[in-house]
Amino acid sequence: MAVPKGGADISWFVSMANKSITLAGVVASLKAIKKIGIAGETITAGQTIYKDGVNSAKLKLADSNVAVRSQVAGIAPHGASNNQPLSYAIEGPNFTPGCEVTIGEILVASATPGSIAPAADLTTGDYPTVLGIGKSEP
Repeated sequence: MAVPKGGADISWFVSMANKSITLAGVVASLKAIKKIGIAGETITAGQTIYKDGVNSAKLKLADSNVAVRSQVAGIAPHGASNNQPLSYAIEGPNFTPGCEVTIGEILVASATPGSIAPAADLTTGDYPTVLGIGKSEP
């Protein structure tokens, strides 16, 4: 899935109907651009993250209900515990999110911290961040 620059690269990538992520299915493509940071809480593969400006820019779970937490920095292709290094994908053409995505489906950061949801499930008061749009296999 193609992702806007600055957003996580995914082929898919409130209280919304969140996508069910299969951890073993989360794969960053070889062309994905990744960065590394320090986890500020436990994070699992496929979760959306933001940089906490108050806590030494540690990486925490993004949340579309809270403006400062809705600024998605990327998607974690693997897990990390608090204070461990964490790489995260910020851009790429074929990120596999570990969930079912249909062609043309727009995925956004959810109001459930770290989760991914279809854009159709956005509600009033959400701070939407588009993560990617489903596309056919490369």
